[in-house]
Amino acid sequence: MKITLLVLSLFFMMKAGAQQLPGTQVQERYCLVRIFAAAVMSSKVEVTVDSGQVRKRRLIGIETMKDKDTGKDKQFLSEADALNYFGAAGWQLVTAYPVVDSGSSCTHYLFKKTRPGQ
Repeated sequence: MKITLLVLSLFFMMKAGAQQLPGTQVQERYCLVRIFAAAVMSSKVEVTVDSGQVRKRRLIGIETMKDKDTGKDKQFLSEADALNYFGAAGWQLVTAYPVVDSGSSCTHYLFKKTRPGQ
C-alpha cells in the first residue's frame, strides 16, 4: 500500500511540474555553430552560424559570422572566446561534437535559446 501511494504521489508531482499556466507557451530557437581556424598560421578562430534561415553562401560554401560594425569576418581569440560570446547573448549549449571531413576537422556546437511564446 505504501509503495502504491509513493508511486502515485511521484506521478502526480511529475505531472504537476510539467504543466504550464494557461495561455503561456515556451518557444525554443536553435542554432548550429561551427568553429574553425581563421588562417593557417593564426591562433584566432572564425565562426559559422546556421540558424535555419536561408542565406547567400560564398563560392566555397562557408559563410562566416560578420562583425556588425565593420562588415568583415568576425574573429575570436579562441574557441572559448566564441562560446562565451554566445553564452553572453543568452544562448545555452545543448551539445558539442567533432566532425572530420577530408582530413580536416572542426567542432559543431548546438545552442538553444528559450523564451516565452508570442
